[in-house]
Amino acid sequence: MKTRDKTCQYKDLESDSSEYFFQNIDLEFLVHELKDPLSVIESNMRMLLKRADKYGPYSPKLEKVLHRSLTNAVKASEMLYGMLEIGRSEAGHIVPSEFRTDMLILHTINDTLELTSDYSCRDLNGCTNDEAIQQFAAYGLVLDLSDSLEQTTIQHDVVKIRQILGNLIKNALQYRKKTIHIKTDIFEDILVVDVMDDGPGIDPAHYDLIFKRYARARDRSSTPSPNNLIRKKHGLGLAASQIMARYMGGDIIIKTNDECGACFELRMPMIYTQKEI
Repeated sequence: MKTRDKTCQYKDLESDSSEYFFQNIDLEFLVHELKDPLSVIESNMRMLLKRADKYGPYSPKLEKVLHRSLTNAVKASEMLYGMLEIGRSEAGHIVPSEFRTDMLILHTINDTLELTSDYSCRDLNGCTNDEAIQQFAAYGLVLDLSDSLEQTTIQHDVVKIRQILGNLIKNALQYRKKTIHIKTDIFEDILVVDVMDDGPGIDPAHYDLIFKRYARARDRSSTPSPNNLIRKKHGLGLAASQIMARYMGGDIIIKTNDECGACFELRMPMIYTQKEI
């Protein structure tokens, strides 16, 4: 009869429970288990919207709720599969494709804002860049889109870049007071995107903590209190984003923002070059 290795069992219990638990999760299995419930929710939302003659009539408010529920079910599925991109980056699985750089920025912003509760997503395919920028401004997001982006295409893993930039924008949305400012440009074949918020900012002494999982860092206030803990969540998004960016030949850094608030800068090569092994 086989017996369980008690030594191994005790070692498991003595390990750091949070790190040990997550290190041993099969991420692909987790995605498989979660995708089916999300698929059911998505299918039901689509059915309700298509069969309004049977289940309706719907009030404008209820129809808006259904559309938003469907959109966020789709987004949840996208984020779930996006988790796999971290592991794929670490394994060197980069899938370059060619994409207009300005469209990459605009669509990422639009999709990220849609995850918030009071933003109505608009199909950007039928509007100009200026119209999209005005739409974002109405929500408190100021976009400085360099003309150089309109004349170029990026040849990189667009799926991962959108996930990285989306995480930076979501971070700014969480900590802003009123406004987010995004600046874009291209310097020597490097795409540079600065994402700035007007929130409490980050104490420079804690810059190194920002990209560590589960870390918390205080803002610039001189008096520590629960209200000035700038990292109140797990901090996994920023850590994952920097990991992916570096595996893709880029990086994310924190820049000093004299006007208070935090400023994260994404740097990414316009053309992906596979690393030599």
